Amino acid sequence: MKREDEDKINWTIYSNLAAIYVKVKHFEKAESALKMLEKVARPEEREAFHFLLSLYAGTGNQGEVYRVWNYLKSVPPVTNKSHLRMLQSLRRLNDIEGLTKCFEEWKSSCITYDMRLVGTVIRASLSQGLCEEALSVLEEAIKRREGKGPFWRAHKMFAFFYLEKRKEDLALHHLEAALSEAKDYNRWNHSRVISAFLKYYEEEKIDGVEKLRQIFKNCNLDEICVTIEASTNTIEEKEVLRSKLLGPHQLLKEESEISQGHEDLPGDVHSESE
Repeated sequence: MKREDEDKINWTIYSNLAAIYVKVKHFEKAESALKMLEKVARPEEREAFHFLLSLYAGTGNQGEVYRVWNYLKSVPPVTNKSHLRMLQSLRRLNDIEGLTKCFEEWKSSCITYDMRLVGTVIRASLSQGLCEEALSVLEEAIKRREGKGPFWRAHKMFAFFYLEKRKEDLALHHLEAALSEAKDYNRWNHSRVISAFLKYYEEEKIDGVEKLRQIFKNCNLDEICVTIEASTNTIEEKEVLRSKLLGPHQLLKEESEISQGHEDLPGDVHSESE
């Protein structure tokens, strides 16, 4: 086996080991594995350093995250993917100040205005209740990209955020914007959105099902409309509808997933998918 293959296997083994330790909160052991990872990883293996960023963020070690990031920046080119991993790491650390600074640095030098980075900043801002800041980021992205999306994931995040804040009109506005812009409606889970709105209407004891149905109808999603029309005003029947929409496994995870309201970016500490 070639040495380069051996090196790749070595750092991957250490990253997997560290990820296991992070998951069970054995942070000291995780960081020992990360030190070994860094010893065998070569400078050009940017993916290895992306894992270092994510996993150090998983241990809560902000200092090491910045140390690895400074090293990455010293080995050009600093790609969108590298910035994305750093932003995700800072979001995990709840370092909004650092995240904002990193985002501004990226904007000043980026060639492609990548919506994955924009989405990460919006998600982080909304998680801290910084709605105006998040809206500003979205508005700038629309301007920088001359209205050429995709923006539907961002609108979907705002829909969930406003629904959680009990601002139905704004939630419906962003839901409609997301549906109107998305070309492939099967790429995101309508059932989760519908379930969130039905739950809101149930808790607030208001009848808003027709408004929700009309939005989907305007986007030619007649099949979804039929599902919404099947809802009633009784709690028992709405629970049955939500169960059918989500399925047994999704229903168990509904609370945490609805609060996130996002499906876009890699969430696992050892995921490197685009």
